[in-house]
Amino acid sequence: MRLTPPTTSTFTLAVLAVVAGVGIRLGWVSVLEGYDFWLVTAGAFLLIIGVLFRRL
Repeated sequence: MRLTPPTTSTFTLAVLAVVAGVGIRLGWVSVLEGYDFWLVTAGAFLLIIGVLFRRL
């Protein structure tokens, strides 16, 4: 199986989700309190999917 780099939009969305999750966990963003774990998980999962599949 060959790994491919994710597209810029996939990478950006994954990084934004992870940064938002960390920001919520640290108390910088209180709007989505309680979703910190799921945002970090979704960002990591999106990045893994982007690496495994081409043009995603």
